[in-house]
Amino acid sequence: MSLPDYFNAEQWFDGADYLLFSTVHWRPIANGYGRGAPPDYRHEASHLRAFPGPNNARSLRELGIDLIVLHGDRYGAETANVVKDAVTSGEYELVAQDGPDYLLKPSGH
Repeated sequence: MSLPDYFNAEQWFDGADYLLFSTVHWRPIANGYGRGAPPDYRHEASHLRAFPGPNNARSLRELGIDLIVLHGDRYGAETANVVKDAVTSGEYELVAQDGPDYLLKPSGH
């Protein structure tokens, strides 16, 4: 999963970047990109966007999503607080950081 998510957002076109970024590792991404969405995606996306809340962590685990890439340059000044909140909540573990980007996983994965 890549965050922030742009499903039904004003900047919807920024979500296409994640498809390009995924070509580095060729793993499926929960965000996907295309002109359609599975029937439950709208509901699931609302939980996934709630990062780093506890409903988000539970939803990620239920969906089998084991990694989160947080694009810090897209969060801006809030990045450090979002990452700190995620890690101190006990719901997420910081796996790696590369410049402004963070790789996290829900605890228990």
